[in-house]
Amino acid sequence: MNLNENVKYLRVSLCRRLRFRHQIQTVVVKVNATADALGRILPNVGGALAFAYNIEALGGPQRKIALRCIMAYRTVSTVAALVVNGMTPVHLAALESRRRYIKKKQGEIFDEASERNSTVEKLMLTGHGCFRKYLERFKRSESPKFVDCVAEEDDSEYTVFTCDRWWRLRRE
Repeated sequence: MNLNENVKYLRVSLCRRLRFRHQIQTVVVKVNATADALGRILPNVGGALAFAYNIEALGGPQRKIALRCIMAYRTVSTVAALVVNGMTPVHLAALESRRRYIKKKQGEIFDEASERNSTVEKLMLTGHGCFRKYLERFKRSESPKFVDCVAEEDDSEYTVFTCDRWWRLRRE
């Protein structure tokens, strides 16, 4: 009697250890074939994301994957599921990829450091990050007071505009 490593049940390939390796490999092959087929028929002018229905179509499978990863019900919103997973919406990732491609094609040097700086700037503008006032809201800090100064609250506004520790960076 021959025993198989994989068993198909409800179109899902299960292995003895429930690691889904065979299923993932099968799905990857199918997705790559679909992507290749789409690449042959889609025009290179404007791109597929110029149409709203394509964005919605791309979001559907990503939503299903996100809901499965966090083991949530269908009532959870797409945005919430993506945030909990830490996933970037697929259409935004595609637009970012296109932006980088265009920059590279135009001969602009893509600077990873500037990307990191823009992330820091976003944290500063939103007030999120390692600021005591922000961390105190989530019970991650005992007080909102600044560690290095005598300031009452360590928030992004104080750090960027007032704190003596960062005066050299402000002058640049």
